[in-house]
Amino acid sequence: MDDEPPGGDPRPDAVARLLRARVVAGELWLAVDGRSMWPTIRPPATVLLVASSSPRRGEVWAFVAGDEAIVVHRCERRAGTGHVFRGDAMAGADPWVPVERLVGRVATVVDVRGRRSLGPADRARGMGRSAVQRGRKWVGRLMVRLGRRR
Repeated sequence: MDDEPPGGDPRPDAVARLLRARVVAGELWLAVDGRSMWPTIRPPATVLLVASSSPRRGEVWAFVAGDEAIVVHRCERRAGTGHVFRGDAMAGADPWVPVERLVGRVATVVDVRGRRSLGPADRARGMGRSAVQRGRKWVGRLMVRLGRRR
């Protein structure tokens, strides 16, 4: 008999809930590694998470993935009762993230370039990068289709 509730694995939700409580109670700094958010975040880095109501398109957020990893990626769009995120350096989007797994918005980054806030200008740059990536993907699919016709 399966003890798992019908909504899926409760552990990522519980991890997110604990981290979110920490963010609401005060500031939460997270060490981040990996190159998925290059060039916005250059590893090794530390990010400051702040409480926010809901991700807006282009904002960088932390969330808990299904494998309980804490991921810091940019919000691409709202999707039903959750959101879709993508790393700035990633070709594809992350799996859908339910709101229960959101932790907080990244307000400040400290990396090899120093300390800086992520605000409206970063949000606009991030949305531009995302549009360019989608365009490249679309052109690639078009080229494959055109190649098949020959």
